[in-house]
Amino acid sequence: MRECYRAQKLGNFSMKSDWKYASNVVLKKYIEDVDKSVLFEDITLQMESKIWANEYNRRNPPKKIDVMQICIVQLVDRADAPFFQMENFIDGEYVKYNSNSGFIGNDRMTPQTFSHFTFEVSNRGKMVIDIQGVNDLWTDPQIHSANGLDYGDGNLGVRGMALFFLSHTCSTLCDFFNLTKFEKHESEEIGSQLHKAVESTLASLTKVESQRRRFDRTSLRHDSGMESLQEEPINPRIRHLSACSQMSDDSGACGSLSLKTIDEEVVSLSPKVTKEEILFAIHYAVCQLYCQERIAFSNDASVFHLKIAAEGGHVEALTIYGRKLLGIQTDVLEEIVVEQNSNDGFKYLEKASTLGDSYSTFLIASAYQSGDGLPDGVEKNWEKSCTLLTELIDSRTEIGVPVYKLMEEKGKMLQEGGNGLEQNATDAAETFEWAAEEATCAMKGKQAAKYFEMAEIAWSLVE
Repeated sequence: MRECYRAQKLGNFSMKSDWKYASNVVLKKYIEDVDKSVLFEDITLQMESKIWANEYNRRNPPKKIDVMQICIVQLVDRADAPFFQMENFIDGEYVKYNSNSGFIGNDRMTPQTFSHFTFEVSNRGKMVIDIQGVNDLWTDPQIHSANGLDYGDGNLGVRGMALFFLSHTCSTLCDFFNLTKFEKHESEEIGSQLHKAVESTLASLTKVESQRRRFDRTSLRHDSGMESLQEEPINPRIRHLSACSQMSDDSGACGSLSLKTIDEEVVSLSPKVTKEEILFAIHYAVCQLYCQERIAFSNDASVFHLKIAAEGGHVEALTIYGRKLLGIQTDVLEEIVVEQNSNDGFKYLEKASTLGDSYSTFLIASAYQSGDGLPDGVEKNWEKSCTLLTELIDSRTEIGVPVYKLMEEKGKMLQEGGNGLEQNATDAAETFEWAAEEATCAMKGKQAAKYFEMAEIAWSLVE
């Protein structure tokens, strides 16, 4: 939360000290103490938003837009020499067009299309949101990033992007830019899902309680009662600490910034993450929002988005959807109910396993061992089960099942043989001994004794 003040500023290079020649500006200061780096991060965020606006304008839309530039000033003659963020005062009716948590302020196409545009042009890695200002001159934006990093507490990551798309309906302006339409369930109408207050949603979704709620700039009118720094002039000229790169005139206000066209190198994502993967992560985030009741729960819509995410290769969606199809309980998205289908469920788990989900690998190994949950026409296969268990044992990945338990199941199959696996009592005995050692290290004395006994039985079969 920030305090805002109406103020006036004399030009840096003006020879006149008459306040009638001063520019109207707004000074902002965080109510709670923050590190100075936070102020510079805000400048970076707003300048990056301006670059995206420049890229938007480069496509010759029906209405061009701009984002205010801000700078940091210090009142050196005041107690503690406080820092403020400064920007030009925008005269006119101030409107909040959207928020970072799904709120849509009115039916104007330009602000909503701009948010959608930044998402697509950044290879779906970022989204400029929280659009507000006078007409098409905006200030105080927020940026969501796909990785949820940077840009302060207001960056809600893919969940913030999901909230936007649940509220957003593509318009003819989206068609003008050839923006990809976000797939929604037929029940998801404009804004109908966002039944909770924006402030409540924002507080729940941020990693920490946000200290950066946007100040209602409509209060900055002449009759607002806000303190005017002109009435109590402490410093006749405001000192710039970090000004914009180019001053437009002698007024001292922030001028135009030299902007470069955004190309693929600027907006490229990590090679490990594709824009398709980000899109499927957003669909999965929609499921989370439903199940956390950030929006009114709809099982049909939740299944719709979960299936899209799973079919797109989102690992968490694959394993959860696969387990639900097999009738296996999940401790995540447990509210979602899916009609069971063992054939499809097994296929989803297999895909999750190939993508590195160890618990799915364990479930597949168990299915090949017991025969439960296998697709039609597929029989037990202990050779495949042992191979998968060996992978889990060697990787030591935490799946909620102790390694010695995995070794026990492998040893049993090796000792008995069958279902495509050749009996091997020697390997079984050695596996039981390894299980005993693992149990001993885990301070499980009774389990260790049990495995040593099983090893003795296996060795007797060798003799």
